[in-house]
Amino acid sequence: RDAQESRGLGDVYKRQAFYILGVAKNLCKQVGIDSKPIMKEMMSGDYENLIKVFDDKFGSVVTMYK
Repeated sequence: RDAQESRGLGDVYKRQAFYILGVAKNLCKQVGIDSKPIMKEMMSGDYENLIKVFDDKFGSVVTMYK
């Protein structure tokens, strides 16, 4: 990949990460649980970690596709 393509892909992951964090926060609010520990865990690593934590916490109610 060239630098511009890689930068563009990074922007996509960043937008998706913010969206997924928002979905997680809304789900926590809907079921009445504190979102702070989950948000902290989701943001403690890279994009793959964020996806893994989201799936671990919400995979029973949300299906994500690549």
